[in-house]
Amino acid sequence: MLVYRALNGRSGQRYGQPLSAERSVGGAGSYDEFFVPYGAQVPGHVFALCAQRHMIEFGTTAEQLGCIALACRERANDNPAAQMHGRPLSMNDYLNSRWVTRPLRLLDYCLETDGACAVIVTSTEHARDLPRPPALIRAVTQGAAPDEQPGYFLSSAVRRSLTTWPSAPIAEELYRRAGLGPADIDVAQIYDCFTITVLIQLEDYGFCKKGEGGPFAASRALELGGALPINTAGGNLSEGYIHGLSHIVEGVRQIRATSPSQVPGAETCLVTSGLPNASSAMILRSER
Repeated sequence: MLVYRALNGRSGQRYGQPLSAERSVGGAGSYDEFFVPYGAQVPGHVFALCAQRHMIEFGTTAEQLGCIALACRERANDNPAAQMHGRPLSMNDYLNSRWVTRPLRLLDYCLETDGACAVIVTSTEHARDLPRPPALIRAVTQGAAPDEQPGYFLSSAVRRSLTTWPSAPIAEELYRRAGLGPADIDVAQIYDCFTITVLIQLEDYGFCKKGEGGPFAASRALELGGALPINTAGGNLSEGYIHGLSHIVEGVRQIRATSPSQVPGAETCLVTSGLPNASSAMILRSER
């Protein structure tokens, strides 16, 4: 089975823009009419609320979010196919980037990208006969939070917690199905439409305690050679935004030991989707 994603997110439909008047005013099942009059129109507004709440509850800092942006950019600079290849990023660059939706800056946002990628899914038996070693799908799960609100996206801003997402129960089920835990993950491709998306998932997937995502990122754990290298092709923040399928492609590269930022001996790779209204994840594993 061929699985692909292609979009012209830079020259065509830009996903960070408000919906058209026809969809927003009438709602079209989105429930946006309850939010747009008060200024909440786009995903960046919701993620900014999540980031502000995390800062209030746990003391998370801009520099800690910046460490996530820097880790992804460093990996993009090792990846010739990345949109931000050859464009190093310093903490000063990050902190001096313009505000978009406080407390999120321009460099907290993912890229807008024209691109495409694909994977082929087949049986293990067939995959073993192919020229390259297979990346085995150890487990997959998807779902929403128990208190999920109706609507398209903005309604997720009114649930009881903005700092714990559907990724938390999904992580529990995924690890159960895989027979693995956070300590068994060698490398992770964490959905990074915003830096705060990564930080909250680090906590929800059990790589650190709730509220400790900021210090964990600042400890350089996310860099190559750290405790949990992430987004080793650059991620949505610095490789390109193709709705997350590129994270699976890079996960396969890690399992096959063909990544431009290869984690030595990587045998397990977590791949996630991190939206606050619903989510999914998988664990890829080698046959070694």
